[in-house]
Amino acid sequence: MKKVASHIAWIFIILLTIGCSEKSQKTNNAEVRIFNATLEGIQVEVESSKNQHSEKMKIEEGGCSDYISLPGEIYDLKIHTQKKFLLNKKSGLAPNEKYTAVIYGKPEFSSKVNEASFSHKLHYVFAGAENHTKNGFLPTHSLFRDKIKLKKGVSSLRAFHAASGIAPIKIKIKTDKKSQKLTKGLAYGKPVLGKHFKAGSKKIEVYLKGSTEPILEKEYTFKSQKAYLIVFLEKQDGLGIEILEN
Repeated sequence: MKKVASHIAWIFIILLTIGCSEKSQKTNNAEVRIFNATLEGIQVEVESSKNQHSEKMKIEEGGCSDYISLPGEIYDLKIHTQKKFLLNKKSGLAPNEKYTAVIYGKPEFSSKVNEASFSHKLHYVFAGAENHTKNGFLPTHSLFRDKIKLKKGVSSLRAFHAASGIAPIKIKIKTDKKSQKLTKGLAYGKPVLGKHFKAGSKKIEVYLKGSTEPILEKEYTFKSQKAYLIVFLEKQDGLGIEILEN
């Protein structure tokens, strides 16, 4: 009986060790989601440079995937439509971080794969978004870090201009008593750093630079201690915004 009890104890210890190891490994993973700001459905493959991990997904125009969990390392982001292979780009994902990759540009302008890449340290994302290579309206992506520490009662707002061919924009965040600028003169392919606002119901107004009348308005309730990315993009029925919560 003592031997049986001893064996059972050892099996329990081994299983507990394996479970803790798997839990620790999962906890240390990076999380990333993909937002499609193009006018076509895309097929996405996120593949480890070491060829040990790969995730595939389909995302409709204006759609966003759920977060997927991956070990922190360098990945190849490969983008296809049904007709073309559009983008092959490397990005570093740091352990214990969350990211949103925004895919934007004009797939119909792409006659060959856009292989422009930007290498950076795993822990570093420039100014809240990965710097990117200027390439006209060819499909590309920008990478945003989503894990932001905030005080209670505060929301963080960022914005990104993904509408190719549209002039720079200004975004105002308004309540009944107050109007604040989130950005002014935000050009295509450019992000604005996160700004802190009091959480609650707001009206978002988007203006073309130099205009006094908004081209878009949207009511939205921003939650306490949450970070948001406002993406200005082209849709089949005109211009619009999508608000992504971390």
